[in-house]
Amino acid sequence: MNEKIDVALWLPGIRTHYWLKQYNDLADYNDCTFKIFYCGQRRPTVEERKSFPDNLVYIYSEMPGVTPHAEIARRHAMGANSKYVMLYSDDMYAYPGMLDYLVEEMENYGGEMVAGPAFRPVLEGQKTVPAADRFINLHVTRDTFFGTSHPLILRKTAGNIGGLDKRFKGPCFDRDYFLRLYSYKNIPWKTVEKAKIAEDMKQQFDSQGLSWGSRASETYTPHDWSVCQEIWDVNLKNFDGHAVRKQENIFFEDDELIFELG
Repeated sequence: MNEKIDVALWLPGIRTHYWLKQYNDLADYNDCTFKIFYCGQRRPTVEERKSFPDNLVYIYSEMPGVTPHAEIARRHAMGANSKYVMLYSDDMYAYPGMLDYLVEEMENYGGEMVAGPAFRPVLEGQKTVPAADRFINLHVTRDTFFGTSHPLILRKTAGNIGGLDKRFKGPCFDRDYFLRLYSYKNIPWKTVEKAKIAEDMKQQFDSQGLSWGSRASETYTPHDWSVCQEIWDVNLKNFDGHAVRKQENIFFEDDELIFELG
């Protein structure tokens, strides 16, 4: 059995040059233990690999799209013997203490809940269109759960929710994932305002050599939202508390996921 860790983070990733910084931002400013699993279509350079610590795990896959890589990373995270798991992304900057604040919230509650960090679409001093120079998802509740960013949940909760539907292609698999969490039990959802993250626009728009392009969301979102509407009777743009399942999920079979540990 692996040594018990507090948090296993999972994500599809291609910004290999940014991963060690992401890891160090978490390792240097949090006391909780963690392991982070990246899966993507771009191999780190030899020098990058030499710099990766044991708790930064890279998984290579040539599968098209984003969702298969997320599912591969998720499965490895689920096998890491952690208490909590967290969906993350590889253009994200974590403010000091982000993981500790989330874990503290979960520990204080003592049961199943969904805890997410306060989210800024841009780092301070960066510009994008449309501009959003603030944290935009404060005061999230079950009624406004689509505002959740990068949720931390108990591993046992994640096990009960299950994996990602293989009909999704891009990063919007999280719509279905959130809806299944919402429908699972009447558990609380909360943005932990002391736990902060922001998208680093310098990373998000650095598309040179990236297999998924500069914005995977722009490429795949129309398809993914259509799939979500096939599965659910729900208003994705203005959630009103109504979410009725129309179809069962179609999950990946083990032999469908092609990958190799980096």
